[in-house]
Amino acid sequence: LSNDEKIDTIKSFQVEASKNLVATYEGQENIVYEDSSKEKHLTVGIGHKLVGDELQKYKKGDEVSQELIDSWFVKDFEIANNAAKKQNKVLTDKGFKPIPEDYLTSLNFQLGINWWDVNSAKTEEGKKKKFKKAWAAFTIGDYKTAKAEMADSTWAKSQTPKRAQEFIDMIPSNS
Repeated sequence: LSNDEKIDTIKSFQVEASKNLVATYEGQENIVYEDSSKEKHLTVGIGHKLVGDELQKYKKGDEVSQELIDSWFVKDFEIANNAAKKQNKVLTDKGFKPIPEDYLTSLNFQLGINWWDVNSAKTEEGKKKKFKKAWAAFTIGDYKTAKAEMADSTWAKSQTPKRAQEFIDMIPSNS
């Protein structure tokens, strides 16, 4: 194999490992259910939040085909993974260490790709951004504060504490 082929093989392996991490955390459900958030979003498949026309087509308790679940997962994963790459580029362009891409992809998949956006003061539901201070700390290289901000959240304390702690543990020190 040429060096380029070796690099492509490694990247492919890393993407598959990231997909497996996300799928393991999310689990899979073929029946539409309400997620654990206060908003009780309708969800199905591998953590796919129903939006737009999907909300008209599917109701709580409806069964969804494996083919559709797989299709949604490919699209949802790509969105989360691309966001992770962009977020890490912001950090590395400033000379800071990247966050492991598989865990950052998983975070984007779970919390949405705008969890970090300091220019967007509110989520789609009109709530304040949960991790605005954490992202601000990351972007100045203060990973210790970023970790503390993330740990001091409903996400880490009661929503998915094990998953949150595993993410926080994967954040490198930046010293």
